[in-house]
Amino acid sequence: MKRQDYLWFVALLALLLLWPNLYSKFYPGANSPAPVEEATAVTNEPLPEVIKPSVAPPEVVADETEALPEVIASDEPATPEQRVTLSNDEVTLTFTSHGAALVQAALKQYREYVDLNSGDVTFDFSSRPALAYLGKPGLPAGASYDVEAGASDREVVFTRAMGDLALRRTITLGEDYLLTVVDEFRNLTTQSRDLPESEIFVGDMEEEKAHPTVYAIPTLGVDSLPAAGGVMHWTKKVPSYFKQVQEERELTVMPHSVVWRASDQPLDWIAAKNKYFAQILMPKVTGGDGLVIYADREISAAELTGGSSRGKATVTNVTAAIVLEGQSLEPGESVVREFEYYIGPKDYGRLSQLGYKRDAVMGFDENAYLDFITVPTAKLLLRTLNFIHDHVVASYGFAIMLLTFMIKV
Repeated sequence: MKRQDYLWFVALLALLLLWPNLYSKFYPGANSPAPVEEATAVTNEPLPEVIKPSVAPPEVVADETEALPEVIASDEPATPEQRVTLSNDEVTLTFTSHGAALVQAALKQYREYVDLNSGDVTFDFSSRPALAYLGKPGLPAGASYDVEAGASDREVVFTRAMGDLALRRTITLGEDYLLTVVDEFRNLTTQSRDLPESEIFVGDMEEEKAHPTVYAIPTLGVDSLPAAGGVMHWTKKVPSYFKQVQEERELTVMPHSVVWRASDQPLDWIAAKNKYFAQILMPKVTGGDGLVIYADREISAAELTGGSSRGKATVTNVTAAIVLEGQSLEPGESVVREFEYYIGPKDYGRLSQLGYKRDAVMGFDENAYLDFITVPTAKLLLRTLNFIHDHVVASYGFAIMLLTFMIKV
C-alpha cells in the first residue's frame, strides 16, 4: 500500500473515533427519540381504542379482479382480553387472546436509537396483528380464544370452538428469532364440513423511525418464494400499484390504502421487511396458494388542501398475507397446519441457515446489476465482515475499516 494510503487510513480512523462527538454537536437531536406515549404494559385489560388520523379517512381499494376474503365482524359478547408473553435471550413476544395473534415484538439485542438509554426495537402490530386469520367463518376478527399453558414457559395454547369446527393453536418460541405455529382444526359433527379458503398474516411493517431511508431506493416491502422459480421482490411494485389503481379508476388522487392480490401461484413463504428487519412466514408441508399485499401511503401536503397526487407513492406501512387453500373435513377428522415464523434482523448468517432461500430477504439481487457477479461478491464480503466482527473486533466500524484495509492491500 502506498504512503498516502496509510495517511488516508489514519485520517479515517481518527474520524471514526471522533464521529460520535461531532455528530451530537452538529445534530443534537438526531439520536434522541421523539416524545411518545408510554408503552402499554403487558396486562389483561382491554386494548385501548386506536385513534385514527383526523386528516382524511383512508380510502381502501381492493383489486376487483380477485374475490378477496370477507372480513367477518364478531357478534359474540366481548370478553376480557388476556395477554401472554413468550421470551428468550433475543426477543419478547406478546400475544393476545383476541385473535390468538402476535401484537408486539421487542428485539432485545437492538436499540431503537443510538442513545445508550434507548429502549429495544419494538414492533407494534396492534392494527394488523401477525399470525391472525382472515376470512374463515367462525373466526371473526378479534374473536376470543381460551388460553392454556403450554409444555414450557416458551409455549402457549389457544383454543376456540366455532360451531361445527374447533381450533387448537400451539405457539412455541425457539432459542433464536424463530417460532413454530401448529393449528389443528377438528370437525366436531357427524357430517362433512368445509374448511374454506383463508389468509394468515405477517404483522404490519413500517420504516424504522431512527433510520429513515436516505436514498431513493425503497426498503419497505414484500418478498415471496413461488413453489417453482426464484424469489419475487414486490418492494418496487407496491408504490406503482397505487398509481395503477388511480389510473384504472380515474381517481383524482391515489388511494390512501390498497389491497392487492398480487399472486395466485403456490408459494413456499412470504415476507414483509424494512431496512434492517424482516418477518418471514412459511407454511410447512402444504405451502400457500397466493399472496395478498396490504399497503398504506403517505398523504402529501398538496392533497390535504385538495390537490391531486403527483409522482410515485411513498409507502408508509405494508403487510402481507399468504392464502391457504380450503378443504373438506370428514366427520371427526382433523387437519393440522404448521408454520415457521421468523421475526428478527436481516442477518445473513442467521437467515442463510433457515433454508428455502429465506436469506433472499437481504435483497442482494433486488437492486443489483450483473447479478452473477455482484451477488456472490456481496455475500463473500458480508461473510468476511461478520467474521471480523465476531472473532476479531466487536465493532462494525472497525470491522469495516479492517475489511477496507485488507481489500486495499
